[in-house]
Amino acid sequence: MAFVEIRELKKTFKNVVASDVEHLTIEEGEFISLLGPSGCGKTTTLRCIAGSIEPDSGSIFVRGREITHMPINKRKLGFVFQDYALFPHMTIFDNIAYGLRYRDVSKVEIKKKVSKSLELVGLPDFEDRYPHQLSGGQQQRIAFARSVVYEPDVLLLDEPLSNLDFKLRKAMRFELKRMQRRLKITTIFVTHDQQEALSLSDRVVVMNGGRVEQLGTPNEIYENPRTLFVADFIGSTNIIQGTVTHCDTGRGICHVKTSSEQQIPVPFRISLEAGEKVHFIIKPEKIELRKARESEHDIEGRISGVSYLGAAFNYEIDVGGFLLEALDSQGDYNTQYEIGDPVFLGLNPAGIKILQR
Repeated sequence: MAFVEIRELKKTFKNVVASDVEHLTIEEGEFISLLGPSGCGKTTTLRCIAGSIEPDSGSIFVRGREITHMPINKRKLGFVFQDYALFPHMTIFDNIAYGLRYRDVSKVEIKKKVSKSLELVGLPDFEDRYPHQLSGGQQQRIAFARSVVYEPDVLLLDEPLSNLDFKLRKAMRFELKRMQRRLKITTIFVTHDQQEALSLSDRVVVMNGGRVEQLGTPNEIYENPRTLFVADFIGSTNIIQGTVTHCDTGRGICHVKTSSEQQIPVPFRISLEAGEKVHFIIKPEKIELRKARESEHDIEGRISGVSYLGAAFNYEIDVGGFLLEALDSQGDYNTQYEIGDPVFLGLNPAGIKILQR
């Protein structure tokens, strides 16, 4: 039996479906992210697990025990919120100890557990400080320490890094994963940030309209999206929609006519027929830019936009009225293309995926 299991969970608000999760299982010690845009159902699903929202129907199990209608204080879950929810008038020691006192833990045991939690987050001498004396990153660590001090079955994280600046947020990803692995605690993390989900998670649940669009490892979600929504939401993706005009099965090439009447030769690995409506996806980093044609499959275009990203150049290429995006991490200021430059696009067959037929 899975450590956490959700069955046919449904919650609506004024006839709008906020969460409709047919089946989701989470293994013990797994770090799983609920990822999606605002209003996709990720936070509602988390709150149903937490007990702060009562689902309309369905069941939630932890360790084989149903907790669907169980009071919050009986669920043995840890929480880290977006605003940390630290008590400003309490010391750090009292903030962390609060949940233990509520559970009638002895004073001696409280001191041991609080000290252990502070050691875990790397703030061992902060017991007598107050939240306002801490930086945002330190407050986030204290919130984590408070959530795990009573050894919960599951840790629930509701966008806990969103209030941090970019550099600190990036650093805290490593800290959060390190602490989670050290404790081996089952963790459900809610975020709209793709980088957070991909870098932290063992598996990612992409949600849309309250439902699960795709569940898989970060690599599976990024490299092999199954739906148009996932392909469009995760990273930058060129989505080519068109109609197959003819195929050369011997060479493994199909010609796809786009809405702009551009014929694009596309490598394929499954049987396609003339007249089929298809979607292909090509990641920008899978496109190779060339100054001269090197293959009969190269596509000719013209640079219509350039952005310098530090580690790479991001190009927009006009291919007969059809715009593609390419990411060049090999170029420098001496080799970069300018707007208006002609260019040839080399499409690696391994980088082209048939998304929808």
